[in-house]
Amino acid sequence: DFLRFLREKYESKKVAIVAHQAPQLALDVLLKGKTWRQAIQEDWRNTKAWQPGWEYTLGGRSIATILCDLDGTLINQKIYAKIYPKILRFLHHKTGLVKGQIEEKALRAGLSKNTFGRFDSADLCQVFNAMPDYGRLLRQQLASEPVLIKSTISLLKKLKKEGKNIGIVSNSRRETILLYVQEYHLSHFINFIFSSEDAG
Repeated sequence: DFLRFLREKYESKKVAIVAHQAPQLALDVLLKGKTWRQAIQEDWRNTKAWQPGWEYTLGGRSIATILCDLDGTLINQKIYAKIYPKILRFLHHKTGLVKGQIEEKALRAGLSKNTFGRFDSADLCQVFNAMPDYGRLLRQQLASEPVLIKSTISLLKKLKKEGKNIGIVSNSRRETILLYVQEYHLSHFINFIFSSEDAG
């Protein structure tokens, strides 16, 4: 779906994409002809060989400089570890459920924990119909401790100066991405957002 979207909207244009690991590995498989095993084994994260971008082509034309990950490129992911206990306390206060009961309901709703042993904060709030509260708690956390990675603005300025269209591709919810974009005044850099809702 995403490659079709790029072909339809950005044919013959260079696009900068901020994404997580999985979309980059998928591009390695789909556009560079790697097997999944090869893409995983050759992933730059294995050797910490980060660089400010990767070039991919679609239909013989250069389409993208990939900046991975959203968490780790734009946003310091420590925010999720800090906000998670606050969300659990809020959900306990709202529902009267203890942590184990909250987690049990999340599992019944089809959520699974990430590698850090936490549910996605936004998904957890969605299960309890608390998305406005999630936004409020996230904004409060951002106000107390900014998490925009220092090089983000200079990198986005550089890409814009080079005439690139910049997109954020993330498995995060659109409203979470927009919250960061609005909080850090990034909208004039960003041409499009492709979120988990867009992927279906």
